Amino acid sequence: MESPRHSCLKLELPNPTEPDEIEPIFIKATWYDTHFDLSITNDPDSWVCKASEEEVRERAAQWDQPEADYIELAERYLGFQQPGSVYKFTDAENRTKLEWRWKCQPSPNPQQTNSGILNFLMDANIRLSEEVVRKTKSFERLKVETENAWHRVNVSAMRRQSLCLQSMQRCFLLSSFIMGIGNISKQRCFLFF
Repeated sequence: MESPRHSCLKLELPNPTEPDEIEPIFIKATWYDTHFDLSITNDPDSWVCKASEEEVRERAAQWDQPEADYIELAERYLGFQQPGSVYKFTDAENRTKLEWRWKCQPSPNPQQTNSGILNFLMDANIRLSEEVVRKTKSFERLKVETENAWHRVNVSAMRRQSLCLQSMQRCFLLSSFIMGIGNISKQRCFLFF
């Protein structure tokens, strides 16, 4: 059994009655391998579109595409607003159609359609919030680990530097001692002659 995928797109379209105003329209889609369902709302009104397997097959044939490619293209354009693409609704005799040419029926239960879209958005918001919290905690943990590693590297470098300095001091003292012994020997030799 195929598992559905879901998306919700917020389109900002010019209001048909007042073109200077922008009207948000939400399109919640449920995608299957061979068909899809749309729930659409602008808040006061709601529409639904149930694209059957047969309708998708016909549309894919009209576009000379395999059904899977047609569904993928539809999901891309109705899952995320694509730059440069034109989205609009037009009245089509008691029906409203998406310019992409799918006829949408007025929702038989607008309250349920709006509620379904709102529930989807709230669930998505909760999932995103939880993901932000998880990633923030992960980032903080990584930050602490990085700071600890940096501290260990610095301590190790300081120890190496200190050991190197001590070794150099010992070498200097040893060479001074050896030179001092050599000078004493020369002085003794000189005294005996």
